[in-house]
Amino acid sequence: MSVSPPPYRDADLTSQAWQKWFSSLFDSFKNIDTNGDVLIGDSSRGLVLKDSTGIYWRFTVSTTGVLTSANLGTTKPQGI
Repeated sequence: MSVSPPPYRDADLTSQAWQKWFSSLFDSFKNIDTNGDVLIGDSSRGLVLKDSTGIYWRFTVSTTGVLTSANLGTTKPQGI
C-alpha cells in the first residue's frame, strides 16, 4: 500500500489536501487483509475482536504460550 502525502510547502495540516490525504490513509486501514503473519510487538496489546453482541475482547498470550481473553466491554477501546 502506498499513499503519498500532498507536497510539503510549510504545510497547513488543516488544508483540504491534507485532510483528504489523512482520510485516505486511515480508510486504507479499515479492512486489512493479509496472507502473512501479523505481529503485535507490545505485550500490553493484543488482538481485539468484537463479538455478535457488541462486546470487545482482547486476546493476549503469556510467556508460557497460554492464550487469554479479556472482556473490554461494549465501548470501542481507545487507540484502535
